[in-house]
Amino acid sequence: MWSNVLDHVGPYHERIACEAYREGLASLGFDRRTIPQLAGMNRKLAATTQSDHRRSEPPLRAGRREVESRGAGAALTGLLGVPGRRLAAPLRPGVRSACNGPRILCVLPIWTVLFCPSMSALATNQARSGAAGRRPATRRAGLPDVDERLVMPETRFEVLDGKVELVPPSDESHGSRHSKISALLEAYAASGYDVASDMLTRTSVKNDLAPDASVFPSARDPRTGGRQIEELAFEVLSTERLGHAAKKARALTERGVRRVFAVDVERKRALVWSTTTNTWQMLPLDSAIEDHALALPLPLRALVEAVSSDDAVAQALLAKKNPVIATALASAERKGKAEGRREGERRGAIKGAIKTLLAVLAARGLTVRKKHEKQIREADDEAVLAAWIVQAVTCASVDELLTK
Repeated sequence: MWSNVLDHVGPYHERIACEAYREGLASLGFDRRTIPQLAGMNRKLAATTQSDHRRSEPPLRAGRREVESRGAGAALTGLLGVPGRRLAAPLRPGVRSACNGPRILCVLPIWTVLFCPSMSALATNQARSGAAGRRPATRRAGLPDVDERLVMPETRFEVLDGKVELVPPSDESHGSRHSKISALLEAYAASGYDVASDMLTRTSVKNDLAPDASVFPSARDPRTGGRQIEELAFEVLSTERLGHAAKKARALTERGVRRVFAVDVERKRALVWSTTTNTWQMLPLDSAIEDHALALPLPLRALVEAVSSDDAVAQALLAKKNPVIATALASAERKGKAEGRREGERRGAIKGAIKTLLAVLAARGLTVRKKHEKQIREADDEAVLAAWIVQAVTCASVDELLTK
């Protein structure tokens, strides 16, 4: 099974892993047939980095406290065969639960490094910078691409400020509101834009975040060939702290996300992140989000209240002339016109039969009282009227005709 895992992630490593990661991993010579164990890893590290480890820290130990006390920086850089320094902002093995559940602490399995080559590159660069006695340079132009990963996609992790954070499954209130917001955005997104849920976005060297929902251009980035940065991002607040959501909003807007919104499920309110005041601002529920990434203004009440969501989706689909709805409306219109023609023809035939019946009775000199005329004119069955016309030729009175 381990060989199958390596076969699966190998192409991923070849595509995005830095050269130092690939060289370091190859130099350790892991057996593809078995999962690497800490004891064997210690021996390989000791042989590969013996001069560095003699001067600094001993090789990795299997003990939980030892791993936690040293931090993931030592683990990551040790695997790469560089000095066992800690990261400038350590990637802690204690994984914090940041969003939808209680905090938990667990030791990050050492073999997860095999699945996170970009994180290993981060450790390598910081360790080398520290070894040279220099502070790492911060270059805006050197930001990683938005779709370059720090964490393995399709896992429950984010990286915020260099810390690996677990994003647990949501509770009912969060999950229900999340799904409705995604449906609303799908309906309201303008032409040329796509919508995603829980899509990772690399905002900086130390951040790899996944907003609950995003609206981003569907066209590829002409420079990188990857996707473009999202323009709108939405966070659902249930058990997630507003302060934690603020960190994500700050990181997203600094990377270039134009607008970040938060939907507070418990307090039934909507907020928008202000880059001017560097904090959240409350939005009136009776207003709407107007943006060129949306085909029409998105009512905030629909984002917050479940009752309004379905109506808002229907209004958006009608306004955008959704092909399925447009086809259904056109079919209903054609059907209505056809039925109208048939009904008109039927009513015309009935009126003609009534006129014929009254004419026959008048020609025979039979007295047609008001009650008789009313009964005849209210008749709505062509077969009954036809029978009356035949019997009117021989009947003795109108009473006899209408009682048969």
